[in-house]
Amino acid sequence: MRRAPHEMTEDEETCYAAAGRLTDPAAGPEASREGIRVALDAIRTWRAAPARLVPALTALLHTPDEMMLAATIAARARISCDPAT
Repeated sequence: MRRAPHEMTEDEETCYAAAGRLTDPAAGPEASREGIRVALDAIRTWRAAPARLVPALTALLHTPDEMMLAATIAARARISCDPAT
């Protein structure tokens, strides 16, 4: 049976919750790194993940330099995944 696009599996919701907890700045740098890894895996797996996880990931960016670095990495990832390039 196919799921409706807005329905999440328990694993998906659990993953989002874990990424949110781990990327909380109060969790510390090691937890944040793990949270980023979990979030990236989720973004690669579930269609709704970017909308759910980008706010938590953005909260980890504290300076304009960090934001620029994140934008550059995202752009490179998009280019390397583009079959037309």
